[in-house]
Amino acid sequence: MSNINREYRNVYIHVPKTAGTTMERHDFIRGAGHASLQELSTDDNFDTSYIKWAFIRHPHERLISAFFYVSYPVLEQYYAAFGKDIKSEWVVKETRNLGLPWYKKEKDEFYNFVENLYEHRVFAQEYIHFMPMNYFLHHDEIELDFIGRFENLQEDWIKVKDLIRDNLESPMMKDKINHHGLAGKGTSPSGAKSNMKEYNDPGIVKMIEEIYKEDYEKFNY
Repeated sequence: MSNINREYRNVYIHVPKTAGTTMERHDFIRGAGHASLQELSTDDNFDTSYIKWAFIRHPHERLISAFFYVSYPVLEQYYAAFGKDIKSEWVVKETRNLGLPWYKKEKDEFYNFVENLYEHRVFAQEYIHFMPMNYFLHHDEIELDFIGRFENLQEDWIKVKDLIRDNLESPMMKDKINHHGLAGKGTSPSGAKSNMKEYNDPGIVKMIEEIYKEDYEKFNY
């Protein structure tokens, strides 16, 4: 839910799978979708004096989280973009819980997906959760004021709140920001499959590092 909030004078870039669901509950954020900084900068409401911010996440962990987040139909379409039939690659049994897939051999399926992504490098808007983070945050002329890290979610949340508060003039608005705690506890959304230690085959790790090479280098992971 990337958003330009004129009332609270800030621009939030929602990189998928970086705790955006936790943040979107707050009035000074709100919004919908995953518009990039480049896209938002063309909006008539965009103002460079607003605090422009985002959160990032370790590319390996983010990919794991995205893979186990998207529905089976999305993965099926992605494999079609690879030029393959997902049913010939691995077996998934649908659950009744929001249509999310149940994985018989989830590690094997994840590794298979990474191998295909490495080979074909398919990145498109319809598969937004797998786009590199730099796609959302890059702009030739505009720099973000703050980039928080998922790994330091609690601490960096306080920092960005302070930046937004200090950029406001109204004492009442400043006070409202002070009362916004981070919804939820910990740094991992409930149910997220995001433990890199469980998906650490050396060959697969190297593929992920190559796929998201720009993210690793730009954001110092």
